[in-house]
Amino acid sequence: MSKPAKIFFLGVVVCLVVLAVGYLLDKREQSTLDSLIAKCKTETMEAPTGPWQKYQEAPLVCEPTELLIYPDIIGIQKEVRQSYLGRGDYFSWSQLLAVLLMGVFVLPYAWYFLLRRVRELVKAITGK
Repeated sequence: MSKPAKIFFLGVVVCLVVLAVGYLLDKREQSTLDSLIAKCKTETMEAPTGPWQKYQEAPLVCEPTELLIYPDIIGIQKEVRQSYLGRGDYFSWSQLLAVLLMGVFVLPYAWYFLLRRVRELVKAITGK
């Protein structure tokens, strides 16, 4: 196998690793957010009865997108909002990085492919 082909296949492997790491980081942050939302919903269900009846009629808001409009929240809701705002978009960035890396690793293969075609064209023109 030629050196440009080895570089190309190395690039494919590196890109797959970058995508896998980005996906795993994104899933880890999503699972953290999901566990905080579940904890928030559990706290809502465990509200005391009796004089706290008004609390059960208006339970905690646990959806991160709805919590963005409230500036002064505390407790689990604040944790949910901070986790939602702190999430990085790792998978999208890893996709972009993988495409750029693939472009870099394909350059030698494309260059030598182009040189072989030019050599064939020169041989065809000169009659060799």
